Amino acid sequence: MGTTVEAAFACPEIAFPAVFSGSRMAAYMATCREEKWLHILHQMSRQEDLPNFPNHLLTYAVSKQATLDASLEAVCYGYVPLFAAAGLHEYKLRFGYEMVCHRSVIQLHPALNAVLNQAAARTAVRVARRLRRENQQLEMLETVLEGARSSGPSLSPC
Repeated sequence: MGTTVEAAFACPEIAFPAVFSGSRMAAYMATCREEKWLHILHQMSRQEDLPNFPNHLLTYAVSKQATLDASLEAVCYGYVPLFAAAGLHEYKLRFGYEMVCHRSVIQLHPALNAVLNQAAARTAVRVARRLRRENQQLEMLETVLEGARSSGPSLSPC
């Protein structure tokens, strides 16, 4: 966490808007301004404060402030998660955000790719997913492996 905090202080484009319940932080966001875009990178709240809807207040405040900034072209509220999170998607749509489709490329480290990007490994993960449908880690792993398979070889290294 120290590195994240140091980077935030070193980069004026990074901000951490928050809402408080009294003197206690109830929810926060990590945002990044990139030219004419505002990216909402992360949002977190205290479990015990959820009945008071601090995420709603924070999303509303940040979204409203962004709409008032004439120099902003768009706000990006993140990608679709690598696991089923219909509630999160609906939450964003209710605030007026819209989904813009794009394709991502997933490239595994060569050592991992040699082991995990094989039909046998993908089949093992698929079988494990059938046995444990509710497991988000397995769902995410299956999505990443399928993304790596369908992405093919990279044209240039990152």
